[in-house]
Amino acid sequence: MLRYRVEPDRVACSAPGRPSVVALTVIVTNLGDGPVACPQLRLLVSNDQVPKPAALTTDPSTITVTPGARTPWAVGTDGEGLLFALPLPPATGVPPGGHVEVHLGDLVVGPLPGPAQIVVRGPDGTAHTLTVHKEARPPAEGEPADA
Repeated sequence: MLRYRVEPDRVACSAPGRPSVVALTVIVTNLGDGPVACPQLRLLVSNDQVPKPAALTTDPSTITVTPGARTPWAVGTDGEGLLFALPLPPATGVPPGGHVEVHLGDLVVGPLPGPAQIVVRGPDGTAHTLTVHKEARPPAEGEPADA
């Protein structure tokens, strides 16, 4: 049985002249006693060119992707919000008690607060929805509250 989560699950929204650039980590943990065969993980980051509360970013082309330090997987992105992770031989999946980490970097958060999603498709194709809460940023020092 695999458990899916994202850290952190709360990020600040971008504001005019103050982009919020964050790093997120998607973690897939094997809670079972045996290995879980996993030929691939696919992650879809919610995005839209028009700012919307449900879109995590308006520009998925900025997102970088790297495996965790102890994750023997290859990772990549199509530049449009779809990311993938593949185990490198001899790994074939997730060992019992083990986990896979996929780091998303340079993600420019959209400007509108609201819950946004990253959908992870596991080895059986089932979609697992992870929610990232985008929160309004307080004004910068000396900036009016309604800026």
